[in-house]
Amino acid sequence: MKVFVDGKGLNLGKRDFVAQGGEGSVYMRRGTAYKVYSNAAQRIPAGKIQELSAINDPRVVKPEKALTDASGQTIGYTMRFIDGATALCRLFTRSFREREGIDPAMMFSLVGKLREGVEAVHAAGIQIVDLNELNFLVAKDYDDVYFIDVDSYQTPRYPATAIMDSVRDRHAKPGIFSEATDWFSFAVVSFQMQIGIHPYKGKHPQLRALDQRMQSNVSVFDPEVRVPRSAYPLDVIPEAWRGWYRAVFEAGERTPPPISGKAAVAVTGPIELVSGSGAVEAVEIGAFGGRVRGVWARSGRLVVATERGLFVDGRACTCVPPAPAAVGFTPSNRPIGAYLRRGRLELVDLLSGARLALELAADAVTSVEGRLYAKSGERLAEVQLHELGGKTVAAPRLAANVMAHATRLYSGCIIQDLLGATWVGLFPRSGVTHQQHLRELDDYQVIDARYDSGVLMVLGVKAGRWDRLVVRFASDFQSWDLRVVEDVGTGGLNFVTLDSGVTVCLTEADELELSPASKGAAGVKWVQDAALGGDMVLSREGGRLLAARGDRLYRLAMK
Repeated sequence: MKVFVDGKGLNLGKRDFVAQGGEGSVYMRRGTAYKVYSNAAQRIPAGKIQELSAINDPRVVKPEKALTDASGQTIGYTMRFIDGATALCRLFTRSFREREGIDPAMMFSLVGKLREGVEAVHAAGIQIVDLNELNFLVAKDYDDVYFIDVDSYQTPRYPATAIMDSVRDRHAKPGIFSEATDWFSFAVVSFQMQIGIHPYKGKHPQLRALDQRMQSNVSVFDPEVRVPRSAYPLDVIPEAWRGWYRAVFEAGERTPPPISGKAAVAVTGPIELVSGSGAVEAVEIGAFGGRVRGVWARSGRLVVATERGLFVDGRACTCVPPAPAAVGFTPSNRPIGAYLRRGRLELVDLLSGARLALELAADAVTSVEGRLYAKSGERLAEVQLHELGGKTVAAPRLAANVMAHATRLYSGCIIQDLLGATWVGLFPRSGVTHQQHLRELDDYQVIDARYDSGVLMVLGVKAGRWDRLVVRFASDFQSWDLRVVEDVGTGGLNFVTLDSGVTVCLTEADELELSPASKGAAGVKWVQDAALGGDMVLSREGGRLLAARGDRLYRLAMK
């Protein structure tokens, strides 16, 4: 595709492609992003680019120059490209936050930076209007927030026309947007950032629909609302901000938030697993002195990473860095920790502390059945671990060619946006990669994904609704079936597939969902127990189910 900027032409191709959305496609070259509209009616007028230029905050990724075709017709615009950023809404999920070590203080710092950006937009006489969780990115180190889709903002001469229903103020006049409605939407998003749940979600005995709850001002502060355990406690929010949220959500106040506030410190203490129905039996494996961030098991060996250290088979490993991004295993079952350092992959023998010789640039790494896979630009590499002469040797081999900017590596899989078509890559065994176009995902924005032993789960957003999609593949990976669980909220993906062929998922309702992993197999059942909750993270040890809660790890079994 040939486009022009300031009269100079350039060709944008597949290697430059980043993503495709409802309005158009985004490309990137040499640090500049190019948005090309798919519909002429949605194109931004030159006058609006000029009005948006009044925003004076580097966090706001605003349109910079008009993009034209050969005839001089405006077809899009240029903007800064934010490299390595993560969608803000991924940080809503407890599993992601705890895996990445994002604590309440970090989240409250991001809330403060979000507030500063909103104030900068308002200072320019502009309103964000569609201030929803999909319109923000977070820096790779989780220390800053960026405002995107700025072309939809309301400027003095160009009114906004659309807003996601989940952040729409039910007590404002329809179609009338102001700084007051922006602060309501900010309250909704910033609350989710800190607590991990929409303020009008949870279960109320009479009011079930989101619209009813928002119109009636019945939020999670209402004592009759039951909140899932995947949500963080309200006391992680500074006291002054809690009062402001209550005033906004329940009393109709529409003012900016308090200036002051300090996030509470999350304290990990012993948590007793009490059984209510007797359906689940829990046996404690150990307490590890810090919140568990990752568990990897293979052939009787158990690796546990916490926020404070690393343990192999219950023994603390003081000679290695804590919290690896993934763990692989050698043929003799030695655990190898994978770390991302300054854009490179580093491998460490977790028993000896020895670093393996490896030269590989990488921006993401995952493990699948004890094997390591790293994304390195346009290549996905399987990092094979060999044992030669008493030494472990790492040897990267090509697993798949991918589009560098349009591919994301998730737990056990890759997902690519190939010019609007969603492709999934799976690695069921060493040297084998299956890539399939899952048309069922084309209309979703993928927030998270996880693959385990024939089962893929995707957390996706469509029309403002968060759905969990469960895909079961045939043994040859050429066909699959699909089950969609609608409106699951932001609890995240929390499941494993046991060696017995049973997939166990801890749902947004704090229940265990048991289902066969085989394509076409019937039968789903749910297990309820007071011991269960979304503050647990599931893992597996062969055919045994493990669950981490706080600083402790348990084996779970159905009675």
